[in-house]
Amino acid sequence: MIYLMRHGETSFNVEGRLLGQTNIPLCPIGVENVKQTAKFLRNLKIGVIFSSPYLRAIQTADILASATGTMVRVNKDFRERNLGIMDGQYKNSPEWAALVARLGEKEFIPPEGEPVDACIGRFSRALEFVTKGASGNVLIVSHGGVISLYMRYILRVESEQSFLDNCAFHALDTGAYKKSCVEQLNTSFL
Repeated sequence: MIYLMRHGETSFNVEGRLLGQTNIPLCPIGVENVKQTAKFLRNLKIGVIFSSPYLRAIQTADILASATGTMVRVNKDFRERNLGIMDGQYKNSPEWAALVARLGEKEFIPPEGEPVDACIGRFSRALEFVTKGASGNVLIVSHGGVISLYMRYILRVESEQSFLDNCAFHALDTGAYKKSCVEQLNTSFL
């Protein structure tokens, strides 16, 4: 089983700001929520945790690893989509609202940002690489935007169901044929 998990809450999440490449830590509530989630992850028998290189994801992965006795490995290709000049902007700002509404469109490229195809391409390759040799359940701690794009355009999940809340995850069953199918969507223990 592969678990795609979004990191814990940050100050930008609380403030309603777009968060792409900005490297900020979890906020205190985010740390507590990850600790609560860790109690339940023990039952999932995670063999290895992979994390995005961003601080918020590494903090999340480290808390989960200490609770589950699992090792964390960092993979740069699990990082969030580069939002260019949109990074850090308020989602509901009249100046940015029209562009924010287009972020999930496959053809839309944020100004100075990363195309959807490039983002899901690197994420998909990294996911295939890290799960190829895995002998147990794998937890990927990543970001809401990149996971949502992967779920929408690779696994064909409806956009309303593809985005994760902080500390929530999608469960993918790779089965005998090593082809992913969705087992659970947006599961949270909070």
